[in-house]
Amino acid sequence: MLSEIFEQVRSQRKKRLAIRPEPFWLYQFKKLVPTLSIVYVLTLSILFIVVTIHQQTKTSISDLTRDPASVMGAPFYVGLLSNIGILLWSASAAICLFCSAVLRKDTNNRELPLFLLFSGIITSIFLLDDLFFFHENIYPAYFNVSEKTVYLAYAIIVSLYLVRFRVTIFGTEFLLLLFAFVFFGLSVILGMKLIDLPASYYLFKDGAKLFGIVTWSTYFTRIGLRHVKHAILFRQQGFAYD
Repeated sequence: MLSEIFEQVRSQRKKRLAIRPEPFWLYQFKKLVPTLSIVYVLTLSILFIVVTIHQQTKTSISDLTRDPASVMGAPFYVGLLSNIGILLWSASAAICLFCSAVLRKDTNNRELPLFLLFSGIITSIFLLDDLFFFHENIYPAYFNVSEKTVYLAYAIIVSLYLVRFRVTIFGTEFLLLLFAFVFFGLSVILGMKLIDLPASYYLFKDGAKLFGIVTWSTYFTRIGLRHVKHAILFRQQGFAYD
């Protein structure tokens, strides 16, 4: 008799536990665990790279973690043009990759999301090159690859990209992309110092590159805004955007 009573109490308690809702914070935390795991592992990897460089080169940890202007004791505006370019590269890469992810789910046209995906990858390559001076320092010093060879490799990659997505590109405001490449080409030519220029030639060289980055960013921003806006509109109406 007593065991039956205990069994009924245990059974009722299990039912109450089953009915009791899980705290929202706990539900949210469980959903975030995979994302936080990836993000924090990547962050730890960056810190590991910093420590490795410190041990291999004897560079001060503070020199690896602080802003270059602070390390050199230089004014905040040192590298102004370069920093603006990095911001624009980053924005362009984020726009391309984000729009690719959105449109992949909302469109039956697989070419556009694929075009934006590869555009984001190429933009990220240019971003990293500009940020860490791959073509000027890293490839020549650590891989014995000349700067001209790096430029040739980039030209081949971009050419393959343009040929692969030529149909998609001609369906966009391709003149913006053309202008961007003209400015990039002008910057590269000026950087080779094929002609004599005054001491302020860096203004022309880096100014041409900035015009190229701005035009590149404008091109992909306009594509993203247009197609994501249309995808949202069609989705609200219950249609698949094509």
